[in-house]
Amino acid sequence: MAALEGELSVRAAAIEGPVETVYLGGGTPSMLSPGQVGAFLDAVRRGMGLMAGAELTMEAHPNTLSRDALEGYRRAGINRLSIGAESLDGSILKTVGREYSAARVLEVVRQARAAGFANVSLDLMYGLPGQGVGSWRRTLDTLRAIQPDHVSLYPLSVEPGTVFARREAQLHLPSDDAVVEMYHHACGVLREAGYEHYEVANWARSGHRSRHNLACWKNVPFAAVGVGAHGYLHGQRYVNMRGVKKYIDTVAGGTTTTISSETIDAPTELDDYLMLGLRLLTDGVSLEEVDRNFGTEVESRVLDAASGLGGYLRIERGRVMLREEAVPMANAVWSRFIGLGLRDGAAVQHLVSD
Repeated sequence: MAALEGELSVRAAAIEGPVETVYLGGGTPSMLSPGQVGAFLDAVRRGMGLMAGAELTMEAHPNTLSRDALEGYRRAGINRLSIGAESLDGSILKTVGREYSAARVLEVVRQARAAGFANVSLDLMYGLPGQGVGSWRRTLDTLRAIQPDHVSLYPLSVEPGTVFARREAQLHLPSDDAVVEMYHHACGVLREAGYEHYEVANWARSGHRSRHNLACWKNVPFAAVGVGAHGYLHGQRYVNMRGVKKYIDTVAGGTTTTISSETIDAPTELDDYLMLGLRLLTDGVSLEEVDRNFGTEVESRVLDAASGLGGYLRIERGRVMLREEAVPMANAVWSRFIGLGLRDGAAVQHLVSD
């Protein structure tokens, strides 16, 4: 904790506060005590300032939470809880090696409500080993009964070098068509339950969008501290070192924890702006903002690219938005917007400074 606060004091010098959101994630922050979480938030207040009504989120693992701990986190200032449930099907949880039950997830949500959390999010995955469409439908029925304020649903992606990648042949993964069917069924169930599908993998009840993640998707700069943290400040994206001991020793020694950084030029900023903005199904990309920040020619290129993808995109209110039914094809759609800031070797320039 001392190392985190030490890095925070350095990063704070580059931030013009007060900050609007704080997100404790990147591992299992619910292994920290309420006192440690409170001390960190106090350090944020001292170093950067916290805006009144700031969104203060903590990711949590079901097995690390108790009623007393939840009450302590709420007293410490956390006002949004993001629970990594992964599944609400006990057999699927066993298959993917999780040491908690679906009943435990439901109990944690009830305890969070009792502790005073009025903003609870659940993370679930689909396309998991052994998961069929019927199992997914039952999970969604349970989800509706729990009534979280926010839901994140992610399709399984088997990454090289992971345990799943080494066992892929034995995993009995559902077919691509089944995974797409799971996605579409989720869209229908959550729509009927009153959730807004505001981002490709995120749904929220009215007033419960993730403000922190929205800022990231809108390409707003943010500070990040801790082992392996990724931040974006003053036109540079940076990555912190991995390894807890090395990180602690580095902070204690007064040297930088950053192991790599990239200066974001205008063409790259445009790519990021478009890729992130097109994740937002109800906000999308503002053509007016593209014109103001990157110029009329670039706006024309964006509009031309969007017009050729009418089955996947819609253009309304001066905004380009991904259609909900096109989300399974999102990567192919987004790829059509890469490199629009370059033409004949000439790079688009910033027209508006930060």
